[in-house]
Amino acid sequence: MRYGGSNPPLCTIYLSGSVVGKDAGLVRVVDFGPASSGRMWIALAAMGLLALGAWRTMEPGKFQSLTWVLLGFFAFRVVLGRLRSR
Repeated sequence: MRYGGSNPPLCTIYLSGSVVGKDAGLVRVVDFGPASSGRMWIALAAMGLLALGAWRTMEPGKFQSLTWVLLGFFAFRVVLGRLRSR
């Protein structure tokens, strides 16, 4: 556990490490640290949901295409940032 100094962080639960308890086999631990893959998957899932929403709600045309290009660009940046942090 990290020391937070005189002003500790608001989140004091760290999800990396092992799980101990009777239900340890049923729980999957995901690391949400700054350079973790957990954040990347959540960001890509959110962008996927936004792309699905754009496909279902927007009329086909230049605005829908622009939305998909921008979401693709942001997804590329997320993956590129993950590869750079390795």
